[in-house]
Amino acid sequence: MKILDARVDWFEGYMNEPQLMLLVDMIPDVRDMVYEKIPYKGQYLYVAEKDGLVNFFIWSGKRNDGGYGGAELTVKVKDDKGVHEELVRGPWSSRSGIVNQVWRNQCIEVAITDDRQVWVHGGTFIAGAVTIEKAKEAMKIKPWLRLLKVVDDEGEVRYVPIKITDFPRHGRIIKVELIR
Repeated sequence: MKILDARVDWFEGYMNEPQLMLLVDMIPDVRDMVYEKIPYKGQYLYVAEKDGLVNFFIWSGKRNDGGYGGAELTVKVKDDKGVHEELVRGPWSSRSGIVNQVWRNQCIEVAITDDRQVWVHGGTFIAGAVTIEKAKEAMKIKPWLRLLKVVDDEGEVRYVPIKITDFPRHGRIIKVELIR
């Protein structure tokens, strides 16, 4: 998955945090992803990454939890026994803040498309997540773009797009401090 362009939806006038938007050459098929199954607060966090795209959900491992309309999904899971298929019943979507607490990599939620017409004229983007390393590729395309790492009082870690032009343009920046 190669990033072709990037921008940010600033949600001006709303309380939403800015969201990174990406145009890519192709979006990997999540059905081909192999998940890690990570214990998390009595449940399991399933996380998979392919070519920078990250997919995740949470499931109790016991019953149909009712997520995704109660859909039953067969996913590939890699553990100490190798790769095998597992039936997951009604998992719930999670968020990057949870994933970033326990996964070996870090990720950021994005709006993503591989359709240039959608990019130019608007339309439906796919809600997804990418690794921070993949997001850094967007910073090469848009040199004004940076990510602010935020850790909340629950220990969740998320990344928020910011404009580097928000900082002073003269002199070398030695320290940045968030004033509350």
